Amino acid sequence: MKRLVVIVALFVLSLPGAFAEPGLFAQSDHLSYSGHYRQSFDLLEAALPSASSDEQRAQIYWRLSRDTLDIGDQEKEHGASSESLLARYKEGESYADQAIAADPSSPEGYFWKAGNMGRWGQTRGIMASLSLADPIRKLVTRAAELHPSGGNPWFVLGQLYDQVPGFPLSFGNIVWAVSLGRKALDAREAQVAEGEKHDVPYAYYVQLARHLMKRNWSASQRANEQPGEATKYNSTDNIVEKNCYYEGVVSLPPVSDRQEARGLSRWVVAQLEAKPDRTPKENADLKDARDNLRQLGSDG
Repeated sequence: MKRLVVIVALFVLSLPGAFAEPGLFAQSDHLSYSGHYRQSFDLLEAALPSASSDEQRAQIYWRLSRDTLDIGDQEKEHGASSESLLARYKEGESYADQAIAADPSSPEGYFWKAGNMGRWGQTRGIMASLSLADPIRKLVTRAAELHPSGGNPWFVLGQLYDQVPGFPLSFGNIVWAVSLGRKALDAREAQVAEGEKHDVPYAYYVQLARHLMKRNWSASQRANEQPGEATKYNSTDNIVEKNCYYEGVVSLPPVSDRQEARGLSRWVVAQLEAKPDRTPKENADLKDARDNLRQLGSDG
C-alpha cells in the first residue's frame, strides 16, 4: 500500500500544473480522515520536492504535522515508549514550524504546532502539560485570529479552558469553555454548509457535553446569566475575548446543563452505533459519549 501511494503521488506530480488542482491535498485529507495517516504522510512527503511556492510548501508541512501527530497517537495505542512518542511529537512540531515559516498567515501551522506540543506535554506528565498550556493557548489563539470562522481553534480553546486549573494555578474557566464549545460547533456547522468542510466531527458534540456537565448550571441559572454574557460579548472587539461570552448571543434550550449534555451524548451514541464503518476517531467518540452517559447516571 505504501509503495502504491508513493507511485500515485509521483504520477500526480508529473502532471502539468498539478499544484493548481486540489486533488493531491484532497487525497491526503481523505486518507487522513479515514485513519490512513502513514499513507497520507508518504503521499505528502513524495510531493514536497515538487512544491513550487511557499504557500504550497506550507500546505504540505502542516499536513505532515497533522499526520505525524496521528501516527504518534496510533503508536501510543500499540504501546510505544515515551521516548519514541516524544520524538514523534517533536517531529510533528518541527513540520508545523516549517509551515509557519513558509506562510505565517496560514492558521493551520499554528494549530498543529499546538496539537503536537500538547501531546508532547501529555507524554511528559502533568507538570509539563501545565507549563505548555499558555504557549499552546497563544498558538491556538493566533490560529483563531487568522481564521475566526473556522471551528477547530475554538474547539481546542474550549478544551484548554476546561482542562487546565483555574486561578491562581492557571487560566481555566469552565464558563468560557462552554461558550467556546458552542462557538466551535456553530462555526464548524457553517463551514459544512458553505462546503469548506465535509462534516462536523462527533467530538465537537461530545466535548460540549463534557463542558456542560462540568459547569452544571440549572435551567434558571442559564437564563439568568445570559443577559450579562451578551453585554460582555457586545462590549469588546477582540475576537477571542468576544467568543468567551458567545453563549450570551445564542438561543438556549430551556433545560439544565446536564439535560443538554445528556441529549447531545445520546444523539452521538445513536448516530455512531448505527454506523457500520466507523473510523478510529469515531470509535473513540462513541466511547467518550457512552462515558458521558455513565457519568450522568439516571438524573439530568
